Amino acid sequence: MAILFVLVIRAVYLQFKLIKYLRRNHPEKTKDFGCPLGGWFNGFKFSNALYKKHDIEDPDFVYLKNRAKNAQTWAILAIFPSLLFLFLLLIIGIVL
Repeated sequence: MAILFVLVIRAVYLQFKLIKYLRRNHPEKTKDFGCPLGGWFNGFKFSNALYKKHDIEDPDFVYLKNRAKNAQTWAILAIFPSLLFLFLLLIIGIVL
């Protein structure tokens, strides 16, 4: 569970770092990622945008996007074993 917590915090941190970079260097592209300049952050649109191909050829953007995408993937993959572990504890608690 601690690993899940760390992975989720890391994913959120890298996503906000990417948003900050986009707002500073490519403000016209922020709507593609679900984060308009003055509006609220749309997490579902951002998640979809991480896996799409973009026309921004900035190497820093590509690096941050890949790091955020990988962090999000690891956090999602860590959810399933954690849920399985909690389900196992529930079954053991019921049996005992």
